[in-house]
Amino acid sequence: MITVKIDGLEYSYSDISASWLNDQIMGRRRGGVPVCIQVLIKSPDVNIALSTADCAAGGGGRRPYPCERPILDAWSRIGMDGNDFTAGQLMAFLRQAKSMI
Repeated sequence: MITVKIDGLEYSYSDISASWLNDQIMGRRRGGVPVCIQVLIKSPDVNIALSTADCAAGGGGRRPYPCERPILDAWSRIGMDGNDFTAGQLMAFLRQAKSMI
């Protein structure tokens, strides 16, 4: 299961679209509001939470399991660990993550 949190509200991956995400991200940027997006990924073998750079820093947690490493690598490779990500990048990450769990 993949969920996306924006401003504390949680949405299922199946309920979001690229255009909706773009509206959410661009609206916050135009308003000068930090864009904090958290992605929660849970399956029998995976349990990770990823946050964009504008989110408040949290604890590091445990070492990732080997099956989680490709998901974490995709987050960085796609550019989700910076401040200038796009809705397209987020959707690309979500599609890749979905295919990995």
